[in-house]
Amino acid sequence: MSISIKTPLKYSEIKDVIRQEQAKSHLNTKEYNAYKANMLKHFAPVFNEKNNNRFNYLIGLLTQTSPYKNSEGNADWARDEFLKAYQKYAEI
Repeated sequence: MSISIKTPLKYSEIKDVIRQEQAKSHLNTKEYNAYKANMLKHFAPVFNEKNNNRFNYLIGLLTQTSPYKNSEGNADWARDEFLKAYQKYAEI
């Protein structure tokens, strides 16, 4: 899947997108999937993977819906990983 964004969001804007995503993890499946799709729209070009493995791993930890260990600490780590990857992408 190739998704491109013509103009990347500012760092502060992507932080808001992530914060919203993290807060929506308790929503029903349809709403959660819509927020996950919104995140993917912004991060698919950042990670640039065909199978979105890194994105899926991080989004699961961020929203604490991961099959791995879920905790606030892991969610915070995932948020930081998203932000670092986006900042690096936006600088290119």
